[in-house]
Amino acid sequence: MWDLLDNLKKFNETTQEYFDIIKTVYHYITHPKELLIWLWSTAVDLSFYVCLSIFCICLVLHLLGVKKARLYAQMSFFIYLTIMIFNKVM
Repeated sequence: MWDLLDNLKKFNETTQEYFDIIKTVYHYITHPKELLIWLWSTAVDLSFYVCLSIFCICLVLHLLGVKKARLYAQMSFFIYLTIMIFNKVM
C-alpha cells in the first residue's frame, strides 16, 4: 500500500516538473520580448568574463610572438565596451 503511494507521489513530482518546463517554454514562445530581454541580460552578465579571458589569452600569445593576437585582444576590449554602451542605452 505504501509503495503505491510512494510511486504516485514520485509520478506527481515528475509530471509537475514536466508541466512547469512546458509552461515556461510556452510563455517564452508567446512572449518573445521577454526571451530577448533574458538573453541580452545573460550576454551582458557573461561578457566581462568572456572578453577578459580572450584578452588575457591574446595578450600572452602576443608576448609569445603571435602578431594577430594583438588585434584580437583589442577587438575583445572594444566588443566589451560596445556591449556595455548598448546595455546603458537600452
